[in-house]
Amino acid sequence: MIIERSQKDKDLVYLDIAKSVANLSKDPSTKVGCIIVDKEGGIHPGYNGFPQWIEDRSEWLEDREIKLMLTIHAEVNAIKKAGKLAEGGCLYLSTLIPCQNCAIQIVHAKLSRVVAWGQVLPRRWAEDMTKAKWILEQGKINLDIIGE
Repeated sequence: MIIERSQKDKDLVYLDIAKSVANLSKDPSTKVGCIIVDKEGGIHPGYNGFPQWIEDRSEWLEDREIKLMLTIHAEVNAIKKAGKLAEGGCLYLSTLIPCQNCAIQIVHAKLSRVVAWGQVLPRRWAEDMTKAKWILEQGKINLDIIGE
């Protein structure tokens, strides 16, 4: 007998992996992780943090202005790691939906789907997330929010 897993079952497993990846972030206040699952089933992780050749200095991580200036978002990190394999793949986020800048990168990378946890948006991010949803829609990227 062949046992098939539902897409939702797979989504929950991949979201759990993305949550684990978030623990690699050195950001003391906001840890975001994601994975891209390519068409062949390969997994490409990404998390928010400083670029590869910039030191993770605690004083920079604790200074909000410097931290925001230097931080690469998890989605961009995963897209960069996946390269051409991202095309047609699915991105799983450990937290909220992508910001508008990451949404543009997701469309550009030709991902087919984004899956994120349904959480209450901090008010300061609401406008950005609304724009991100619109960008994904224009790029014909399916957005599935789990738990909404």
